[in-house]
Amino acid sequence: MQNFSALPVDQRIARSSETAIELARKMFNANLNYSVASFQDLDSIIDYFRKQIPKEFSSKQQQDVFTGAILKWGAYFGEALRRLHGGRWIDGVVPILMIRRLGVQPFHLVGSMITGKTMRVAKSDVATTGEYYTTLKPVLGEAMGTLLRGSQSDERALATTMSADPAVAASLLLWLEDALTCVYAELSLVLDFSPESLETVDTVLDEFRSRARNEQQRVEFQDAQLCLMFGVYLGECMRRSLGGRWANVQTRGTNIPLLQIGSNHFSPLSLLRTRLDGGKRLWLAFQEVQQSLG
Repeated sequence: MQNFSALPVDQRIARSSETAIELARKMFNANLNYSVASFQDLDSIIDYFRKQIPKEFSSKQQQDVFTGAILKWGAYFGEALRRLHGGRWIDGVVPILMIRRLGVQPFHLVGSMITGKTMRVAKSDVATTGEYYTTLKPVLGEAMGTLLRGSQSDERALATTMSADPAVAASLLLWLEDALTCVYAELSLVLDFSPESLETVDTVLDEFRSRARNEQQRVEFQDAQLCLMFGVYLGECMRRSLGGRWANVQTRGTNIPLLQIGSNHFSPLSLLRTRLDGGKRLWLAFQEVQQSLG
């Protein structure tokens, strides 16, 4: 039989999840079936282990027992999320489930629960798998696809309207999704590509730049990343309201995404860079572009 630790991460987690399902059936007569409804039973089971482990084991034994419980119940919760919303497991010291561009951390959550702590998710302190799921649901899987698509029937149709170059559209979509994911994960805000949402983005930029001074390890808060994520978001707000398509223009060997509206070319990333350097706020920049088009 193959060594369990040598198996690919998805197989290890699938096996641990099935072990959890069998244990839940035998010990608690609970039917864990990967549904949202099963999270209520899962929360009760985790709470049982949280209360019983300190009573039944010495402090030296507790860590091993806690670890085993976290692996089983975390695997089940993660697999339920994957089956509900898609995604793939990323291996590591603690595996992470990537659902589109969002890193979901079921093992960290169960670890917090089983030691009687809460976990910070977006701007909420969650204490159960049900709360965790409810908090992230607005940006999980198809929900994120709906936010990105807007009025388009699917993401392929959206890409076609964005640019004549499929590679350009694919790259822009990734930056857009990173922007939406980051804003929701950090601040519980949903961006909807309306011109008015640019006022929210201005507030977000101020918040992230302030945090960057104390959280220098957070790449997503650095100016270069902000320019890409929110420069593309600004441009897409412009495109969806004012028309046009994206194109890459090569300048000094570097590809720069520009938005062409009629015979006019705009650089949303440059507008974002100007904003970060103390220039016009994005809502005002948008209004000026709109006025320049007549």
